[in-house]
Amino acid sequence: MIPPPEGHPEDLLDIDDYRTIWGNATRGTRVERVTLSKYMSLGRLPQPDRMPDDGLEPEVLKPMWFRKTVNKSIADRRPTGRPHKKA
Repeated sequence: MIPPPEGHPEDLLDIDDYRTIWGNATRGTRVERVTLSKYMSLGRLPQPDRMPDDGLEPEVLKPMWFRKTVNKSIADRRPTGRPHKKA
């Protein structure tokens, strides 16, 4: 598995960054967007830290998570028991 990339804890990451980091950490390949969207709808992913029109700076145009949120959610997730695919 590939450890999360280094960066500032408050770097803003979009769902494509999230699925790449999640997949690399759990199975060595990017997770499909539909999979993370489903996890989000089931409450298995944290809500985005930032949303469009939230009035905060910098302005974001799509849902975004802080790097620390992504890394924590991956570290806290329970193993599925599924074997990992070989890269």
